[in-house]
Amino acid sequence: MRGHFKSWDDEGMIKLVDPIINGTIHIFNKILKDTRYSPSAKKFHYQFNLRDLSKVTEGIMLSLPEKFKG
Repeated sequence: MRGHFKSWDDEGMIKLVDPIINGTIHIFNKILKDTRYSPSAKKFHYQFNLRDLSKVTEGIMLSLPEKFKG
């Protein structure tokens, strides 16, 4: 992610890499521990795993600098 943001030529974005990663991991761990998000007969579609975490990172990596001016 740091390499992706280096191409943006914006130091502010590079400084956000660690908080983005730490925040994503923190939210993921909270979801895993919260029983409201555990699969059950009614909520069988609640299956959170590392694939979801990688999709967040993938979405960030698809960002373009021209969309984030100012």
